[in-house]
Amino acid sequence: MAYILGFVTADGSISKRKDRKNSYIFNITSKDRDHLKNIANSLGSDIRLGLKNNGSSPIKNCSYFQICNLEMCLDLINLGIVPRKTYSLIMPSIPDEYFADYVRGFF
Repeated sequence: MAYILGFVTADGSISKRKDRKNSYIFNITSKDRDHLKNIANSLGSDIRLGLKNNGSSPIKNCSYFQICNLEMCLDLINLGIVPRKTYSLIMPSIPDEYFADYVRGFF
Protein backbone atom coordinates (compact mmCIF):
# COMPACT_ATOMS: atom_id res chain seq x y z
CA MET A 1 0.00 0.00 0.00
CA ALA A 2 2.95 2.36 0.55
CA TYR A 3 3.95 1.81 -3.10
CA ILE A 4 0.41 2.61 -4.24
CA LEU A 5 0.31 5.72 -2.05
CA GLY A 6 3.54 6.87 -3.71
CA PHE A 7 2.08 6.24 -7.15
CA VAL A 8 -1.10 8.11 -6.21
CA THR A 9 0.97 11.00 -4.87
CA ALA A 10 2.67 11.29 -8.26
CA ASP A 11 -0.10 10.41 -10.72
CA GLY A 12 -3.37 10.39 -8.83
CA SER A 13 -5.87 13.05 -7.95
CA ILE A 14 -8.92 13.71 -5.84
CA SER A 15 -11.62 16.10 -7.00
CA LYS A 16 -14.61 17.41 -5.12
CA ARG A 17 -17.78 16.81 -7.12
CA LYS A 18 -19.72 20.01 -7.58
CA ASP A 19 -22.99 18.27 -8.32
CA ARG A 20 -23.16 16.36 -5.02
CA LYS A 21 -22.60 17.37 -1.42
CA ASN A 22 -19.69 15.64 0.36
CA SER A 23 -18.75 13.65 -2.72
CA TYR A 24 -15.27 13.09 -4.14
CA ILE A 25 -13.76 11.30 -7.13
CA PHE A 26 -10.42 9.50 -6.89
CA ASN A 27 -8.61 9.20 -10.23
CA ILE A 28 -5.35 7.62 -11.40
CA THR A 29 -4.04 8.06 -14.95
CA SER A 30 -1.09 6.24 -16.50
CA LYS A 31 0.32 5.25 -19.89
CA ASP A 32 1.02 1.77 -18.48
CA ARG A 33 -2.39 0.07 -18.66
CA ASP A 34 -1.19 -3.24 -17.15
CA HIS A 35 0.36 -1.44 -14.18
CA LEU A 36 -2.90 0.41 -13.62
CA LYS A 37 -4.81 -2.90 -13.71
CA ASN A 38 -2.48 -4.28 -11.04
CA ILE A 39 -3.08 -1.25 -8.83
CA ALA A 40 -6.86 -1.53 -9.25
CA ASN A 41 -6.66 -5.24 -8.37
CA SER A 42 -4.51 -4.50 -5.31
CA LEU A 43 -7.16 -2.05 -4.14
CA GLY A 44 -9.70 -4.86 -4.40
CA SER A 45 -11.46 -3.16 -7.26
CA ASP A 46 -12.95 -4.81 -10.32
CA ILE A 47 -13.42 -1.41 -11.93
CA ARG A 48 -12.98 -1.09 -15.67
CA LEU A 49 -10.21 1.08 -17.04
CA GLY A 50 -11.04 3.94 -19.36
CA LEU A 51 -8.91 5.25 -22.20
CA LYS A 52 -7.99 8.89 -22.71
CA ASN A 53 -7.08 9.78 -26.25
CA ASN A 54 -6.85 13.54 -26.38
CA GLY A 55 -5.04 14.41 -29.60
CA SER A 56 -4.33 17.98 -28.51
CA SER A 57 -2.84 16.94 -25.17
CA PRO A 58 0.79 15.97 -24.65
CA ILE A 59 -0.59 12.96 -22.76
CA LYS A 60 -1.96 10.59 -25.42
CA ASN A 61 -3.40 7.11 -25.12
CA CYS A 62 -3.46 6.98 -21.33
CA SER A 63 -5.58 4.66 -19.26
CA TYR A 64 -7.37 5.72 -16.12
CA PHE A 65 -9.79 4.60 -13.48
CA GLN A 66 -12.04 6.53 -11.16
CA ILE A 67 -13.51 5.55 -7.83
CA CYS A 68 -16.31 7.48 -6.13
CA ASN A 69 -15.86 6.00 -2.67
CA LEU A 70 -16.21 8.64 0.06
CA GLU A 71 -14.40 6.59 2.71
CA MET A 72 -11.41 5.93 0.45
CA CYS A 73 -11.23 9.56 -0.65
CA LEU A 74 -11.39 10.84 2.94
CA ASP A 75 -8.63 8.40 3.94
CA LEU A 76 -6.45 9.69 1.09
CA ILE A 77 -7.20 13.29 2.05
CA ASN A 78 -6.11 12.50 5.62
CA LEU A 79 -2.85 11.13 4.16
CA GLY A 80 -2.23 14.37 2.25
CA ILE A 81 -3.68 13.55 -1.18
CA VAL A 82 -5.94 16.58 -1.29
CA PRO A 83 -7.74 18.27 -4.18
CA ARG A 84 -5.28 20.45 -6.11
CA LYS A 85 -2.38 18.71 -4.30
CA THR A 86 0.08 20.06 -6.85
CA TYR A 87 -0.06 23.38 -5.04
CA SER A 88 -0.33 22.12 -1.47
CA LEU A 89 1.27 18.66 -1.21
CA ILE A 90 2.54 17.78 2.25
CA MET A 91 4.75 14.73 2.64
CA PRO A 92 2.67 11.99 4.30
CA SER A 93 3.97 10.33 7.43
CA ILE A 94 5.34 6.99 6.21
CA PRO A 95 6.87 4.46 8.64
CA ASP A 96 10.59 3.94 7.97
CA GLU A 97 10.15 0.30 6.94
CA TYR A 98 7.76 1.34 4.11
CA PHE A 99 9.46 4.55 3.01
CA ALA A 100 11.49 2.88 0.22
CA ASP A 101 8.27 1.39 -1.20
CA TYR A 102 6.60 4.82 -1.12
CA VAL A 103 9.52 6.42 -2.98
CA ARG A 104 9.57 3.58 -5.55
CA GLY A 105 5.86 4.13 -6.19
CA PHE A 106 6.35 7.87 -6.50
CA PHE A 107 9.04 7.51 -9.17
